[in-house]
Amino acid sequence: MKLFIYSLEKTLFEGEAEAVQVPSVDGELGILNGHIPLITALKTGTVRVAHADAAPLAIPVSGGYLEVGKNRVVLLVR
Repeated sequence: MKLFIYSLEKTLFEGEAEAVQVPSVDGELGILNGHIPLITALKTGTVRVAHADAAPLAIPVSGGYLEVGKNRVVLLVR
């Protein structure tokens, strides 16, 4: 799936991802390819990205929003 992670200051990640784990306000949420469409708020925690090209990525966030569409995930984070 295509993953885009943006903060107000810069682009944190753009590329293919196998899985994403986010700290949603309702608890930890795992996103895989083919996930149902979803929009949710994020709380303080760590976004974890698994992708084939490199080691897993961990990005600390202090809130934001997640949108899941057809094979596309967008995170707007603080």
